[in-house]
Amino acid sequence: MGSTPDEPDPELPSYSKRDLLIASYSNWAHTKQWAWDGLERLTATLLDRREPIPEILRAGWTDPLAAGQRKPPSRRGRPDESERNTRIVFALSVLQDRGFTRQEALYAITDALCLDYETVRSAVRQTRRARPFG
Repeated sequence: MGSTPDEPDPELPSYSKRDLLIASYSNWAHTKQWAWDGLERLTATLLDRREPIPEILRAGWTDPLAAGQRKPPSRRGRPDESERNTRIVFALSVLQDRGFTRQEALYAITDALCLDYETVRSAVRQTRRARPFG
């Protein structure tokens, strides 16, 4: 049977998987526009459905936002770089799952995106190094 969001997290059993995911997004939203946008969509969806706002979302996102304590992340550098890097890592994972070696996958991505090999490697390193609680 598959896991559910309300199950305890295996690494932090005091918290549900849902609470840890929302907390992670809340932490990411300080620096990542995609996390900020995701929390906005989650809040809007819950409000549209007239569902209760989970305490973790209220404490880490909606209440501080309403109080003016949360500001959108600054857009330094290329605004689409974070999303591009995330997509590169996802493509790498898919290609490796389909039998490509890491190097073969990196070269395939390099060719598909017409990027320099070191740019693709750097994107993977940056994305994997970034941690919401790091």
